[in-house]
Amino acid sequence: MYSKLSLNGTDWKFLDYIDEAWRTKKVECDEPSEPRPWKTGTVPGSVHQDLWANGTVPNPYYEENSLLLEWIPQRSWVYRKTFFVDAGREQECARLCLRGIDYRAHIYLNGTLLGTHESMFTPAVYEVASHLRYGGDNLLTVVLDPAPPSESQMGRTSNVGLTKTRMNYWWDFTPRMIHLGIWQEVYIAFSGAVTIEDVCVRSQLNPDLTRADLSVSIELASQKPVSAEIELAIDRNGSQVAIYTGSVQTLPMGVTKFEVTLPIDNPELWWPNGEGPQPLYRISAAIRESGSNEASDYKEVIFGIRQVEFARNVTSHPTALPYTFTVNGRKVYAKGYNWVPIDILYGVERPDKLEHLLTLAKEANVNLIRVNGVGLIETDAFYDLCDRLGLMVWQEFNLTSSAINAKPKEDESFIDHVVKEAESVIPLRRNHPSLVLWCGGNELESLQKLPLSDEEPVLAALRATVARLDPDRLWLPCSPSGPLPFNGINLSRNRPDDLHDVHGPWHHEGLTAQYTLFNAGANLLHSEFGADGLTNLKSLESTMKPENRWPVTLQNPVWYHLGSWWVQEKQWRDIFGELPDLETAIEATQFLQAEGVRYAIERNRARKFRNSGALPWMFNEPYPMAACTSAVDYYGRPKHMYYASAKAYDTVSVTAKFAKQAWANDQDFSAQLWVANGSTHGYADAVLRWSMEEASGLRFAGGSRVINVGANQAASLGDIGCALGEMAGSLFFLTLELEDASGITIASNRYLFTAAENLRPMLELPRTVLDVQTERNGDHWSVSVSNSGAFAALLVRIDDDRPLDAEGSVYISQSGFHLLPGESCTVTAAWKGAGNDRALSVRALNADKRTV
Repeated sequence: MYSKLSLNGTDWKFLDYIDEAWRTKKVECDEPSEPRPWKTGTVPGSVHQDLWANGTVPNPYYEENSLLLEWIPQRSWVYRKTFFVDAGREQECARLCLRGIDYRAHIYLNGTLLGTHESMFTPAVYEVASHLRYGGDNLLTVVLDPAPPSESQMGRTSNVGLTKTRMNYWWDFTPRMIHLGIWQEVYIAFSGAVTIEDVCVRSQLNPDLTRADLSVSIELASQKPVSAEIELAIDRNGSQVAIYTGSVQTLPMGVTKFEVTLPIDNPELWWPNGEGPQPLYRISAAIRESGSNEASDYKEVIFGIRQVEFARNVTSHPTALPYTFTVNGRKVYAKGYNWVPIDILYGVERPDKLEHLLTLAKEANVNLIRVNGVGLIETDAFYDLCDRLGLMVWQEFNLTSSAINAKPKEDESFIDHVVKEAESVIPLRRNHPSLVLWCGGNELESLQKLPLSDEEPVLAALRATVARLDPDRLWLPCSPSGPLPFNGINLSRNRPDDLHDVHGPWHHEGLTAQYTLFNAGANLLHSEFGADGLTNLKSLESTMKPENRWPVTLQNPVWYHLGSWWVQEKQWRDIFGELPDLETAIEATQFLQAEGVRYAIERNRARKFRNSGALPWMFNEPYPMAACTSAVDYYGRPKHMYYASAKAYDTVSVTAKFAKQAWANDQDFSAQLWVANGSTHGYADAVLRWSMEEASGLRFAGGSRVINVGANQAASLGDIGCALGEMAGSLFFLTLELEDASGITIASNRYLFTAAENLRPMLELPRTVLDVQTERNGDHWSVSVSNSGAFAALLVRIDDDRPLDAEGSVYISQSGFHLLPGESCTVTAAWKGAGNDRALSVRALNADKRTV
């Protein structure tokens, strides 16, 4: 009896209206009094996208075109869908569900107003059996009101009285493009008189993890008093592991909760990426009226078995919250990233792009994604992928900061609205094993600019709601969670015990200050920080006219529109001198971004588990910005920062702590070496080798030592140093390599320095030659890159060389590295879903492009 009639599709019709002019046109009727032709739209979707597809507005992702679309959210939009319902369904219950409407809408079925809905994250659900035309066509009409007023990043959080995503009102990483649309699926669910409203699975592991007791809670709704039978089955990869059959003799009309505990011996545990596998279980629930052979309703839920807790940080202050993730009894360092919606027009389904981005995160050794409160409460598709890929999710509610003040409203009506939305959202997400943490919001502060705690009324209400509906999840009131909000050198030196969960900075601090800051790190969790750089060349070419691409300057209104916060003209001149052309500017600024972020990760990770994790801002971007802090551009192409952070997140990482990157007027170089081991086993009698090389490849210092590396910990490996006086040239490198007792390399690293005042010698290094050889084995390529010239090849970049809209993806193991003369490096490239026209480019800052 249970079935689902999807109302998604590309056959919706839509039109715009000023204010409530639609009420005069009978738009909810079969024959509206509207002389204009209806445009064709798509659901799920976005009004902006539909207008672009119809040729009404220009490409929103090009130059300043978004300014031409700012009228769209000021209008009402009517969407209509005609659909057929079979006559055989007349005796069934029917429920219309609109999973996500952005933002306020009036819903009509066959001319009857079902209701007005206001909330983009709460489904709109209506009983519609009495309103359907069986054996004939039906008309669903959704009228979207104009977008409500809200605050941009430069506003006041205290003025925000709704929970609509705010990034579209203008944020530093996206222009103003206020979203409207039916942004999630629409369907009619047919069933018998008894329906399964919710299935919740909670797992309790015994101390030695050999048994899991699954507490299964089921919410049933009945249209009449009835006797019913319920059947539960749990399977793993098609093999049944538990079953339950029971009778409910007196199921009353209304809602009834039913609970049962099912034991599983030797459960397969879900682990974060890099810690173990991600086995998933499925529970199938069916309810049927007694005496019937047909299910009245049916529901499947995917879940995982794992236990997640917070442990106190090592040597933390007694008043500090615990921040160390402990999964299945094992401490896990959070190798994270901040995440924003994959597109500013988030209603448009982009399953391939979503899977590509999250797979990139997995391949970069990431194990935690922070879904920032400026964006979305993420979708089912997002969580399904995170479940499979082992990406833990830190999900924030839709509350965020503003520049003028960052304190949420305190009035009861606003708090009631937030709680009501949370009560709808939490049950839809709580079965996902990837979801490990609920957080009240992003950068919420008192009027004294200090992070808010659970004493803040709206955060207290949210915490209580999470504790009631999802008690097994971790909770933080907001991020940062204080007592001081931001990372800074003076605070690190003078108030280290007050730096718990902190944010910042978001720019490279300079060739000395960047290292001074992170060498003095004292925070317990660094949940947001970053650095800026230009986007990739192909992305710029798709976004700007040729005459606007160069020079890079905020005096050009297009550059201002697409990067006003992130084009650092003065800093780039100070560090590199005058940049000669666009491609050099891209490589130079992306290098600065990559170096800044990787050093921050390395120094945070060296303090494991005093520091519990590092989460750069940000992984992706929702709009093709010309300059930004993202590691991956809008089209899913990685920047240098992506590969640098992936290297810093390797299971075993060998790193150097030093004072600066430019060593002018210094006679001696010194550094302290560190290892961070994320493995559950240690390495006895490992050999650490270090060497210093000139750009010609000449080694002028080095050494080795035998060390022991403990399991799942970080440790100092001692100091190194050498004289710089005899070095020829202005560029030099520090190369590190760690071998296990059998001689297998388990970690390596390389740092670039100059003996000048800045990094100008990078741009003055003579050109070199790259030789490339490729072995192809189906979707798996092995690319060997060799430097046959007389000087180091800087920033060897390996890219997907196909058009941005090419089919499928490629995952490249390394890029952005330096090759000394005579060195070679083998890089793997794994293609997925790509056609036959496959191509990679290989080039360096001082070497010509090669295509394979």
